[in-house]
Amino acid sequence: MQSFLPLRFVHVAASLAISLSIAFASPGLRAQPAAAKASMLSSDISAKREWVKQVEAGDFDFWRRYFDRLDLDGSEFPQPDSWYRPAELVEGAESARWQRATPAQRTISEQAWIQARDWAMARKTGALVVARGGVIEYEAYGEGIRPGKLLPVRSLTKTLIVLAYGIAVERGTIKSLDDPIGQYLSEWRTDPRGRITIRQLLNFSSGLEMPQDREFSPDSKPTRLSEGGDVNGTALSYQLAFAPDSELRVNNADSQIAGLILERATGRRFAELLSDWLWRPIGAGTATLNLDGIKGKARIFCCMQSRAVDWLSVGQLFLREGTGRDGQRVMPSAFFRQMRTPSPANSLVGLGILIGWDRQDRILPKPGSNASLVVPQAEPFDSPGIIYLLGGRSISLWIDPSNDLIVFRWGEDTPDWDNSFIVNTISRGIRR
Repeated sequence: MQSFLPLRFVHVAASLAISLSIAFASPGLRAQPAAAKASMLSSDISAKREWVKQVEAGDFDFWRRYFDRLDLDGSEFPQPDSWYRPAELVEGAESARWQRATPAQRTISEQAWIQARDWAMARKTGALVVARGGVIEYEAYGEGIRPGKLLPVRSLTKTLIVLAYGIAVERGTIKSLDDPIGQYLSEWRTDPRGRITIRQLLNFSSGLEMPQDREFSPDSKPTRLSEGGDVNGTALSYQLAFAPDSELRVNNADSQIAGLILERATGRRFAELLSDWLWRPIGAGTATLNLDGIKGKARIFCCMQSRAVDWLSVGQLFLREGTGRDGQRVMPSAFFRQMRTPSPANSLVGLGILIGWDRQDRILPKPGSNASLVVPQAEPFDSPGIIYLLGGRSISLWIDPSNDLIVFRWGEDTPDWDNSFIVNTISRGIRR
């Protein structure tokens, strides 16, 4: 059963009036940088007229989110609560609750934990959870965060799409990851973009454009993809910019199109597929996906809201190569070997995961623009087999098979972030 929070197309008149009055009032915009105001709002009057026109056309959610982002100087994270509404439930089951180790049962020294925790909490961390051997050994939460709180995990959501494809191929819903996507998208059946393969979408080497989004323009494709009322229509408007497999660019449109293909191949919404195929089988709790404001379609590439502990269950699926915590086979183990295979365009990236380490600052293409995402890392991982997931630069899930270790960190980006510090500190504290 699918649910919407709130109902997709119901808006309270009072809320609309309040939102309009806030956005039109000059104090709400006065705090913004002059350059941002000049580029985003060519004139107050024309912008307000356009907003009213769009609200009347039904794209209220776009403008609400857009002006809320202006109040944050266009900051990417954390977004205001309005960014995550309307939403759709991903039904969970929590069939296998995580056990907590007693102090006597812990295999990681308290000294190592305190060092990692204090370092993390000094860097805008809201949640830090450590599990080893299928048991939570330590956890800490920042102000206003509780263990059951649903947290937005940004691009960690992209990995769930890849996992869903592993199940779809096993079930025969998708014949092969090397299928050209024109087989599934009627819009691109005779278009050169239809020759892109599903695998190229999943490892971000599709060749689709990454338009620049200078100063959060309301007309740009990246802004319309993340804020607009027709997320699938926007994704399908992306054009070819370079040859597939020649470059790796973490493109939100790639993930959105991959999710759309799954929905069309199965005739089901992605939230339903995710719930039935993955989320409930791994024993995760109910989560949410963001919806666009006009079509009511899930923004599949990003921004699931879920509990910190549920990402330990995702990590456990990797450790056991497809088996859930209750021993149930969720997906084929061979698919995890495919996920660890480096992309032909970038050896540091697998299917939905990051692998390896080869320099202090890991440079990755930044989603939604031509800029780079710098992931600082002061030293190699102690365990060479570590794989990890990133949401933004520092929402992280580290999975260490050699130590049967999972570490999840949720929080904001900081200038002095080090992608290796927490997991290396924890692993060095394991009692051998």
